[in-house]
Amino acid sequence: MNKTFINNVKDMKLAHIFVLLVFLCFSQKVLGQQNNNKELDSRITELEQVVASLQQRIIELETIVQGQQESGQPVAAKGNWQELRNWRQLQRGMTMQQVEELLGEPEKVNAGGTLTFWYWDYPGGPQVSFDRSNKVYGWSEPSR
Repeated sequence: MNKTFINNVKDMKLAHIFVLLVFLCFSQKVLGQQNNNKELDSRITELEQVVASLQQRIIELETIVQGQQESGQPVAAKGNWQELRNWRQLQRGMTMQQVEELLGEPEKVNAGGTLTFWYWDYPGGPQVSFDRSNKVYGWSEPSR
């Protein structure tokens, strides 16, 4: 056989192998992207549902507040840190939301280091400390 013919056949085989490898690599990449796109689409759908639920909740709360304002009823503030009985209801492990409902919004927040501190009547007033999981770690009550 002619050496040129044999070299051409080898070159063609190498070319076919190269094309096959490129095809396999590309098809794997496309399949991976399709799976990733499905996961992203699913996550987007889930987040859209959460947003719709939160928007509905906002509308409900605004309706309640608007109704209270129109009827002349005062809109109840969350918690009262000045009431000692509220401080006596605190427990280790309570969430930040539970503390805010009980004592109201803090005047100052210091979120540095391993603990987060909420202060009322700052400086020198009562405070609540939270651990890294945002659960009550400790507190000091207001002085009488």
